Amino acid sequence: MGVVFYMTSVSSSLAIKKQQQKIELVLEGQGIPYEAVDISVIKDAKDKMRQLSGNDKALPPQLFNGDHYCGDYDAFEHALEMEQLQSFLKLEGGEEGGQAGADAGASAEPAAEAPAEEE
Repeated sequence: MGVVFYMTSVSSSLAIKKQQQKIELVLEGQGIPYEAVDISVIKDAKDKMRQLSGNDKALPPQLFNGDHYCGDYDAFEHALEMEQLQSFLKLEGGEEGGQAGADAGASAEPAAEAPAEEE
């Protein structure tokens, strides 16, 4: 299984386009592999997205881990702010703040520790 990102390449909504772009940038930036499913191109993808999310009016973007619903953009944004992206995406190791939090801390901590070690 892996992260499945339901999106659309055809939308008149600027908000949806920006939300999808942010999700892609974050997933790629975190090195999280994902499958993008374009509901405007793949027949029955919109129906499957709505069925799996349990919301017959759901609009993209929607995130899943396989067939397990993770949430919509607002839930994604909340998880990102709380540094719980891995847990939100139901990825291994996401129990303790997730890889997003670990990566953010890892990049800041060595810079702070390095000068202390050199002295």
